[in-house]
Amino acid sequence: MQIKIQNKEIVNAADFLNGLTMKGKLSIARSRMIQILDKKQKEFAEDRKAIVESYAEKDKDGKPKLKSDNTYELSVEGNTEASKEITKLLEEYAVIEYGEHSSRLNDLEKYVTEFDEDVSGNVAQGLFVLVEAFENKEDK
Repeated sequence: MQIKIQNKEIVNAADFLNGLTMKGKLSIARSRMIQILDKKQKEFAEDRKAIVESYAEKDKDGKPKLKSDNTYELSVEGNTEASKEITKLLEEYAVIEYGEHSSRLNDLEKYVTEFDEDVSGNVAQGLFVLVEAFENKEDK
């Protein structure tokens, strides 16, 4: 089984889970999911960095130029193109395979889909994202 979460929503989902207080198996399931989401967020950050580097101005050795604030130097056109690609990357889905964690993630799914406490802002968005992901899980 697998669930999908848009790259732009990974942080919200992790924030929701980080705010939960759980015990035992549920706490382990929550921690496992947070680890998975953190890994997916790191993958997104690496992909984003690769995009920016590919559009950055290059020095005489072909390496991306850095400004004094340690950001990459981009032309107006390079910045526009990098922004377009990053926007597409944000809309892509991170796929989370249940694999060896099936029983734990099934427990977490039940808890999240039955969650009945007050939440707001990004935490509420994180809950929504997880509920949607669990409701649309795929058997793969």
